[in-house]
Amino acid sequence: MASWPVLCPAPGGSLTLMGAFGSTWSLASAMASLTERFGDDLTLWRDGGTACWRYDGQSVLITADPDGTVEATFVDRPTLDAVSGNPAVAIYQRTAAGGYTLTPDGGSRIADDMSAFFTGERETRFTFVSVEGLHSAA
Repeated sequence: MASWPVLCPAPGGSLTLMGAFGSTWSLASAMASLTERFGDDLTLWRDGGTACWRYDGQSVLITADPDGTVEATFVDRPTLDAVSGNPAVAIYQRTAAGGYTLTPDGGSRIADDMSAFFTGERETRFTFVSVEGLHSAA
């Protein structure tokens, strides 16, 4: 999982195709169903080794693992923490074990999970991991 807080970069650097470490698998092909469903409201940014898909205030951070799979961390919309009154986000991971393989099947699974997350599904597909506070850049 990425270290926190991981913020998606400001608009300006779009990633339209991510090769899969020398394989012929294409993230753009795998995510075609997402772009059809969410259109221009779905954005993709890259910061180093992390790709950040964002829709309606929610984000999915995708990072590569050394074993050739990718992991996804699902970040809910920012909200005010009821105790501290500070902005915070809920962090989720997919409930099923293991990462996503860099294959058409793995691409379909991650696209399906992202679609479910962006449309509000949480239990049982996702497991709550933590709440992370947001820090001001000022």
